[in-house]
Amino acid sequence: MTAAMDELLSILDLEQLEHNLYRGRSPKLDWQRVFGGQTIAQALVAAQRTVEPERHVHSLHGYFMRPGDTKVPIVYEVDRIRDGGSFTTRRVVAIQHGQAIFSLEASFQQDEVGLEHQLPMPRDVPPPDSLLSQRELLGKFGEAVPDGIKRYWERDRPIEMKPVMLEHYTSREKLEPQQNIWIRTTGPVPADRGIQAAVLAYLSDMTLLDTSTLRTAAPFSTATSRRRASTMRCGSIAAIRSMTGSYTRRTAPRRRGRAASPAARCLPATAR
Repeated sequence: MTAAMDELLSILDLEQLEHNLYRGRSPKLDWQRVFGGQTIAQALVAAQRTVEPERHVHSLHGYFMRPGDTKVPIVYEVDRIRDGGSFTTRRVVAIQHGQAIFSLEASFQQDEVGLEHQLPMPRDVPPPDSLLSQRELLGKFGEAVPDGIKRYWERDRPIEMKPVMLEHYTSREKLEPQQNIWIRTTGPVPADRGIQAAVLAYLSDMTLLDTSTLRTAAPFSTATSRRRASTMRCGSIAAIRSMTGSYTRRTAPRRRGRAASPAARCLPATAR
């Protein structure tokens, strides 16, 4: 278990202030603003604390409104919108300095047998052992890596990524808005579906913005591409049985019916 992974699990353990009111903190790092994935994950944890344990999140939708301040805690206020016979719905507002910085809506249900499908693993994606991690890429191509990306890659992080395509880090050509990435945590994830879903929510905010800028013919690290993703949607969230090596393609969500079988939940996540 790395120190960064320990810290991630620690910040996901929210403090309860009152009924439906929770408080989370940010890692003690020199970030200019709160990482969006952290806010998503903590908001999901707050929602989970108000839901029966046998009901699990299967979808969520989030809106980023203001940049988060890493120097002060984030207060999460949960609205128990509905507790139905099959579904539970929650809305969470993240608050700092008296203002909303993020809102999340999530739906929960018990596991049920239903229709499901998943895209097949692409045959043109090389295995992870044949690829370099971002730290290894930095050591090999450090001089060619932009300063902003270099500082990001040098950090001790709870998530390790191995990108298949490297052109988008330096190219000014218009590229297809799609990239393939192998991703895993740098330490074990507890055998708790709530924590597993929160870790998945945390990493769901990675590689989204740079993928969306591939059509703009500008590297995402430059000033010309400083854009903020305002929404986040995660559909059909399946539990992570193991995060020792999952493949993700940034293009379209995996879709399924009411619930996934245990076998389906063990398959690599496909995201778009």
